Amino acid sequence: MVGGIKIISNPFLVEDGEPCEIKRDWRERLLSMPWKPWTATKTITPKIPMKKFLKLPNGTYMAHPQIVNEIKNLVSTGPGL
Repeated sequence: MVGGIKIISNPFLVEDGEPCEIKRDWRERLLSMPWKPWTATKTITPKIPMKKFLKLPNGTYMAHPQIVNEIKNLVSTGPGL
């Protein structure tokens, strides 16, 4: 409960970040399946916490644990002056 509102934390509430290319090392290039040693880079898409809250039909809210902790810290410290 945060401020009288029930919030459930769910670590699967993530969204895609900015894709970035990284270099593949020689071991990965030579031992990967399917074998493509000429491909020197690969593109990965990092997962970042979703900043939105989801409202469930029973009136509770769901958010990523990192966002829930940020909200708890803001509520516990109070308004900054």
